[in-house]
Amino acid sequence: MQIEEASALVSLSPDVLVEERLDEILFEAKRFFSGKPIIREVFKRRLEKLQKQQQAFSLLLGDKRIDQTYVSKEWIPNGDMLDVFNSFSALRSEINRAIFQSTSISEILSCVEDLMDHYDRYLEYWNLPEFTSDIAVILGKEQDPMELIWAIKQLQAFGIFTIEDLKKNTEHCPELLCSEIIRLSTLYKRITDGGNV
Repeated sequence: MQIEEASALVSLSPDVLVEERLDEILFEAKRFFSGKPIIREVFKRRLEKLQKQQQAFSLLLGDKRIDQTYVSKEWIPNGDMLDVFNSFSALRSEINRAIFQSTSISEILSCVEDLMDHYDRYLEYWNLPEFTSDIAVILGKEQDPMELIWAIKQLQAFGIFTIEDLKKNTEHCPELLCSEIIRLSTLYKRITDGGNV
């Protein structure tokens, strides 16, 4: 990659310092990855673009920025539905904080890859292909977390605590939670089918 190509890749104009443009791209990436619903294909395309920009900045700056070390988080979805939902929400918040505190593109890349890996496990937990409905779902729109907690607690009032319980007794599932399960199951199918639904 040549200097001119690297400058074009990061949209560097002559009146802007390279460090300023890097800060802008870091800010844009932080907003994007922490503010959007996780859809693997969308995140993956953005990560690929960010990796190319990282290469460009490495050439333009000579690797002057020092990366802080991001340590991958351990998480396995187990327990009842409310525990899994709450623990994933807490993990996601923790990773989002790490994204916002990132000082380099490579650190953001590590955080987001970790987030996507955990989200894949979260999708697998909620994958219930037997859930079908006429409910229209928008894959890129997550339900309100407080409403999901309320819906899960409604199930608990019927003695339905785990995914296994829910598989055996679906008639009490609130529409909001059914809609979210269908959305998550569809996203899981997309990653296991290579992006095709």
